[in-house]
Amino acid sequence: MGSLFQRKLADPGDDVLSEVGAKVRAGEMAPQEAISMGVTMLIAGHETTATMISLGTLALFEHPDQLALLRYLSISSSTSRPPTGTPRRSRRASGWT
Repeated sequence: MGSLFQRKLADPGDDVLSEVGAKVRAGEMAPQEAISMGVTMLIAGHETTATMISLGTLALFEHPDQLALLRYLSISSSTSRPPTGTPRRSRRASGWT
């Protein structure tokens, strides 16, 4: 992370680590603090994504009608019909318990 941060300091882009680098250049944050923040964001982003993929997979297995609808939508053509008994609109994952 340290070498990536140094590259972003030297050549900022349109990303969050470059924004943090701007805080370092302005004297509002120490370089080590910025690197620690970058590591924290990386871990948090990975953890959130991995957890949501797992929860989404579990939700589909617990709601086979939604899994069937997803499969249908992923391979359907304009003339095919949804599987029998499948709702036309899926529920939000956050509504499943």
